[in-house]
Amino acid sequence: MALERPAPFERGRPVEIAFALPQGTDRLALHARVEPSGDDSDEEGDEEGRSRGGRELTFLSIGEDDRRLLRDYVVERLGLPAIPG
Repeated sequence: MALERPAPFERGRPVEIAFALPQGTDRLALHARVEPSGDDSDEEGDEEGRSRGGRELTFLSIGEDDRRLLRDYVVERLGLPAIPG
């Protein structure tokens, strides 16, 4: 999952994220790891020289139901053909 801005966490740090999808599903709570993006152009740190964190989250574990909800949302949002199963 790509983030709009750097996350205020160390790269590689495991985090728990919680969010709801627009179609009115229950809130999802997933474990992820903060990663740098492929275009991580602002490498400068904060005043103490610490990294400003990553811009992407890699899911570490996700249940089948949550995976299906996310997949269906992405397919609908991007206007892709339905994926069976």
